Amino acid sequence: MMLWLENIQKLASKNIPFVIATISALKGHSPRGIGSKMLITQDNIYDSIGGGMLEHSAITEARKMLKTGSPKVLELELQLNKNGTAYGTQCCGGKVDIFLELITNKRPSVSIFGAGHVAKELVNVLKILPIDINLVDTREDILEPIQTNNCQAKINKIQTIDPTKQVKDLAENSLILIMTHDHIQDYGILAASLKLKFPYIGLIGSSVKWIEFQKRLKESGFKAKDIVRVTCPIGLKNAKGKTPQAIAISTAAELLSYLNLEDTN
Repeated sequence: MMLWLENIQKLASKNIPFVIATISALKGHSPRGIGSKMLITQDNIYDSIGGGMLEHSAITEARKMLKTGSPKVLELELQLNKNGTAYGTQCCGGKVDIFLELITNKRPSVSIFGAGHVAKELVNVLKILPIDINLVDTREDILEPIQTNNCQAKINKIQTIDPTKQVKDLAENSLILIMTHDHIQDYGILAASLKLKFPYIGLIGSSVKWIEFQKRLKESGFKAKDIVRVTCPIGLKNAKGKTPQAIAISTAAELLSYLNLEDTN
């Protein structure tokens, strides 16, 4: 049974980076044959390529790759004899080549709070990209009709009575867009987002709304260096049009500078 296939799916679904270790060549004796695989994360291992020094070598090098993000691939050549290596000895008498491949699983993530007209149009634009989209709203009847099939994006519809509590559970690379039907909710989500290190925090609204929110943020103890992290209004500065479709296209264009679409392996 190729359990590593199931484990790849589980790790990918949780956006957990891992390294695939494969025995790519073999001379002499070895605990496992060519093609044997194991998966290595920063905290766990799945399956086996033979244990002992062989496996310890692969795990050590794989976790260096996971920590630094490079190299993307690495080949190890290990002699299984009594002389040993820096990782120990293993006296099977063979020579084993191990191919290590880093899978970052860092799909870009966009979290949209509020599933109103602009949010729906924004999802329609973004869903053609290989990203994760979290769509959060208190209203089940608003979320339910939104289609999540036939798209490259993985769309998670999250219905909750308190959207603010969802903020702490988001991926640290998530881009935040705040556009609920309630300014009290908007402020709560904004304040919670500013306590974390999201690369983009966008707030929909007029200049009057933003002036009021800045005042409240200062009164709550947020500093100028925190408040400047907020983009309000959202979208390209010179874009024309105030329809939901126009705002969605403009906002999606702005987000592209934050979405690393080249590293979604």
